[in-house]
Amino acid sequence: MQMGTEMHRNLVKKAEICLKEDKRFTGMAIGGSWIDNKLDEFSDLDLYLIIDDAITLSFAEKKVILNGWGKLLSFYVNGHDENVTVSLFDFDPNLLHVDCKWIPLEGFKKRVENPVIIFEKGNLLSKCIKDFPSIGYELPNFELDEMRFWTWMHYVFSKIGRGEIIEAYGYLCEVRNCCVGPMVLHKNDLIPRRMRYAENLPEADLEQIRKTLPLNCDARGCFDATMQLIELYKNTRDAIVSSSFIKNDAAEIACLKYAENIKNIIRNEH
Repeated sequence: MQMGTEMHRNLVKKAEICLKEDKRFTGMAIGGSWIDNKLDEFSDLDLYLIIDDAITLSFAEKKVILNGWGKLLSFYVNGHDENVTVSLFDFDPNLLHVDCKWIPLEGFKKRVENPVIIFEKGNLLSKCIKDFPSIGYELPNFELDEMRFWTWMHYVFSKIGRGEIIEAYGYLCEVRNCCVGPMVLHKNDLIPRRMRYAENLPEADLEQIRKTLPLNCDARGCFDATMQLIELYKNTRDAIVSSSFIKNDAAEIACLKYAENIKNIIRNEH
């Protein structure tokens, strides 16, 4: 079975050849869509590059390695994980985004998935996958989200009231992507990764999400979308939390009361 597009296969083959000849590496594996053979021309690559325990590679050394894989356009360290580098390769007219996780075998033990092994020395990666199963993607923390959600909504409403609509809209999108979206995906037994593949949701849920997108990027449009996001959050929360879940009713009541004040400000301005 051939994995990915020709572009993906070409880069993986070059990477495999380079790393096999490099004694500093114990193995290489690929995660993400490669696992299910669902890559298309728009897919990126998620590589696990397993480094010998005694080796530490500098940023410059890593860049030299990737330069051997193709025409490297950009290369930097992920701000959230210093072990991950992000790069962009030119496959004119296409571009290929490649995330590389540079870790020793010990770091390979904690994974959200079981990647496809491209090569390994002494079955080390295979044994690691067998002995240390994937922990899966982090599930939504309903209790923490309940504490944060109403503060987030107050922030959005306050920016609408001040007239900072673009800031309010951007923040609204981030709350949908990082909090509400993963909850909706989780409710439907999909991987709760931001809004990835939200188009696969049942039409009823997808329609609710669409309502959180402002029809117009103005105060009224952003306000209405925020109210829709609140409704979606409450409906989703109530559908999946246990009976012992404690809602932050005081914050919800206060936030919705504040929303009425903002609604009046918008009405008076128009």
